[in-house]
Amino acid sequence: MPATLAVSNLPTLPDAENVGEEAIKQHARARRHAQCSVASITARLSPEEKARFKLLAKHVGLSESALAWKAICSLLDRDDEWLRRQAPLNLDHVAASDRITIRLRPGDGLAVIRRATERGMKPSTYISALVRAHITADPPIPTTEVSALKTSLGVLAGLGTVLANTSRHGIPSGPQGGDLL
Repeated sequence: MPATLAVSNLPTLPDAENVGEEAIKQHARARRHAQCSVASITARLSPEEKARFKLLAKHVGLSESALAWKAICSLLDRDDEWLRRQAPLNLDHVAASDRITIRLRPGDGLAVIRRATERGMKPSTYISALVRAHITADPPIPTTEVSALKTSLGVLAGLGTVLANTSRHGIPSGPQGGDLL
């Protein structure tokens, strides 16, 4: 199985510290990645490749991360002259690099695949578009907030009825009128 690489460059944003900091604190891993100011490379290896790399790292007395870092630096140093001759990278179009792993409830994956297919999109592109829409526009209202809104509207409707009756008929005398004062 070939190794796959994912490069991530997650700079710290000053605004991110002020907005939703409590929510970020609850997710220590997300916070650690959100505050990372250096690029990272993630490699996915087969179990056999991972075991061999771990054995090699142990043999040379380094952690797996340190060995991978040294291997990358060695490769970059070896090909430094070639790299300097290359045209600079066009940074006008930067590929998406921030990554978050999520787990879906049973059945949600099939629903995502169905909806993405209906829209002619890959499931990952569909979820990414949903997240972008959520953070850049007005996000959908959670069910607890919808319930609270419905309750509030019921109370306001009842209050409107009382006020309309009061404006038409005045404050009734007797026990009912005493409750309104």
